[in-house]
Amino acid sequence: MSVAAIAPGPIKPDGFRVDTAAVSQYSAQLDTLLKRANTQLNGAAQNWEPQIRAAVAAIADECSMTNWDGDGAAPVSAEALRLVERVARLFYCYVPRNTPAPELIPEADGEVSLNWSRDLDRVFSVSIGSHDKLNYAGRLGGGVEPHDVARFNPQDPSAIQQMASYVSQLYR
Repeated sequence: MSVAAIAPGPIKPDGFRVDTAAVSQYSAQLDTLLKRANTQLNGAAQNWEPQIRAAVAAIADECSMTNWDGDGAAPVSAEALRLVERVARLFYCYVPRNTPAPELIPEADGEVSLNWSRDLDRVFSVSIGSHDKLNYAGRLGGGVEPHDVARFNPQDPSAIQQMASYVSQLYR
């Protein structure tokens, strides 16, 4: 007579044992890394460049002629639009990654403004023309209302850095 023993589940030889403590530790580390990556991705700003280029193209198409607004507006020049792209690119370098892209608004004087608006009490705007002056103004909340005219100098980004710090305050 033969006797057979049946054990619940598959029988694993010693060489195939899984160290569940090691797997759990590896799994926990992997989970932590994935959560950290997802947090960074969720907080990362989209690349502004496609949005800025599309807005610049629309402004070039619609606002390059005198009287584009039907009320005597000056045309927005190609040089002003080149500066808008450069300034927007620099802002992107200096604001936190969770900062949304600015809205581009053509102005009747032929300039274009970059506008960030969080709510009625937190807004910031920079007007850019075909010259080296950047007019800016904002309401950052708590009675803080910076405004000034700064010179745009690509070799010295300190003016953009200062304005970017104002934009950053909008989204804190």
